[in-house]
Amino acid sequence: MQKLGSTSRICIQAAAEAVPAAAALCRYLKERGMTQTRLAEDSEAGELQVVFSVPEAVSGWEEDQYSVYGSDGRIRIQAINSAGFFAAAGAVLFGLRFCADGHMEVPQYDLSGAPKMTYRASLLSIHQQDNGYKNWSREQFAAYMEDLALWGANVGMYLVLQFGQRSRKTFEAGTAEAEQWETIRQLPELVGDMGLKVGMYCGHNDVFAEDVQKLRYATDGPAVTMFAASEKSVCPSYPGAAEMIVQRRRELFEKLKRVDALYLPLSDFGGCACEDCQPYVNTYLKVCRGIADCLREVHPQAKVYLSAQMMTREGVLDYLIPYLCGTDSDWVDGIVYGCHGTAVSVPELREKLPAGRYQILAYPEVTMSDNWGRIGAVPWIKHPAYDIEHVFDAGTYCNGVGDWGESSTLTLDSSLPMGYDMDTMYDQLDGAFTYSEGLHDDIAKYTWIRYCWDPTGDRVGFARDYCRLYFGEEAADMALEAVLQMEETSYRRILKAFCPPLTANDNGTGRENSRRVKALTEKMRTMMPAWAVNGWRFKMLELRARMDEAAFRAVEEQIPETEKDALIDLAEEIYEMTGQISIVPAGTPWSREKARELLAKLLYPPKTIELVAPTAPQSDE
Repeated sequence: MQKLGSTSRICIQAAAEAVPAAAALCRYLKERGMTQTRLAEDSEAGELQVVFSVPEAVSGWEEDQYSVYGSDGRIRIQAINSAGFFAAAGAVLFGLRFCADGHMEVPQYDLSGAPKMTYRASLLSIHQQDNGYKNWSREQFAAYMEDLALWGANVGMYLVLQFGQRSRKTFEAGTAEAEQWETIRQLPELVGDMGLKVGMYCGHNDVFAEDVQKLRYATDGPAVTMFAASEKSVCPSYPGAAEMIVQRRRELFEKLKRVDALYLPLSDFGGCACEDCQPYVNTYLKVCRGIADCLREVHPQAKVYLSAQMMTREGVLDYLIPYLCGTDSDWVDGIVYGCHGTAVSVPELREKLPAGRYQILAYPEVTMSDNWGRIGAVPWIKHPAYDIEHVFDAGTYCNGVGDWGESSTLTLDSSLPMGYDMDTMYDQLDGAFTYSEGLHDDIAKYTWIRYCWDPTGDRVGFARDYCRLYFGEEAADMALEAVLQMEETSYRRILKAFCPPLTANDNGTGRENSRRVKALTEKMRTMMPAWAVNGWRFKMLELRARMDEAAFRAVEEQIPETEKDALIDLAEEIYEMTGQISIVPAGTPWSREKARELLAKLLYPPKTIELVAPTAPQSDE
């Protein structure tokens, strides 16, 4: 084990394909106190040399495959593309030991790896109601995209534009709307420059607000084959609407340097329940076909993924699958499974689709449950697939009650049959992307990306790697214990409500567990390097630990105003560092006044709140 200090000279040399990954490795080492780290064109002398290169013979190398080997002051990294180099750099970082006294220990490496799944990403949902992304700078996006790639992501995926939340001025140069959107518009260029693929989430029937006023708003609510949650989209059956939908997307696609994958959700947001659009699955397929044709005129190699989100079982079996089995569906590349698109299980979907014709991508929701990020970190490690573990016909349920309501909670009902088991169904998936609205779900994003790379790996072991990298060697085990307990606390309470009181569904151990977790984070402070103590990831853990402990204590006592102020101070500090909005309603601009109002409700929730989710209807099949 080689031991290096903060003044040790580290030289990183990279082939052209590896420069983005090498630069990310350089940034990580400098941030962790290795200030004499340098990215050089040629190999230079130093206590440690890291050389990124393409193998002389690439025959037999898989896409994104890498190898890392070396010791005694020299590490060699080989891959054939940027995603492989990033994953290799991540493997190097996970092997390093960053110690509290500032030194770094370098092991002997003899590693190789190739991903089991071809699509690995997290969808950064950049819209008005997100908790952290909408005000980011290009530099913030670049740094976080590097994080995802180092974990093993090969796709940078964004909700690039939700038309219904913007005006036509978004596309008019020199306007305030266009300037505000400019950073987001550049994200495909940023991701492409990193050598990664660009994925995009785009509603299938939304247009600018002024456009809808000349046409007709979509109708929300029950429909024959789905439940429509359109967020003021346009009715695609109204004369001129289909043409306007395609026109706006053509303008969008032409403004984006690169699009490799396009996901078109059916509902939330999207759909229309009016009579003219029924059966809506057929309308959805027609509209998406027009968008796909337009997309490929601008970005010929782009893949198109459809959705069964909020589609009823009848809609999937009687409309979607027959279409995908037909001869006119060659424009479709895959199906996105999850986020209330689980009326048919993964095995059944695979069985009914033509073998080898379509990719299936999991789409787990990891960001909204357990108070939507308002309480700090919400880690998912052992339960990262809780959203898609059960077959549930959410469309039929919502049609029956006539409301979207708390349908997200229903996928957690333990009486429902298993439809997806993360430990055994991985061989039926081609990849996954998590839905994210902020940084509170950072550990869940990380877990899913590592899972897509190695689905048979030890998820707790993955978490231990995360804790070493972001909290330092001495505090890693304590951090792991803390985040695992936080997960169990979250999992227990979300079984009863979507965003429940912080003390909901306690089995009698909540107060003691919250005290232990808070004590762990306090002890971690004394054992971490300064860069870790001052990092936003630890501050998010600290906020969560302090919020939980205060909530359980608040059952029996009044929390002092000074302690409430300290919680708000910490949330504001996180906001100033990252733009992450905590202790205020999701998507609301940061405000101490609003934070104080919500904090009171989080610590002292109304007595009348309903904690038990309704029972989902059972299928006769």
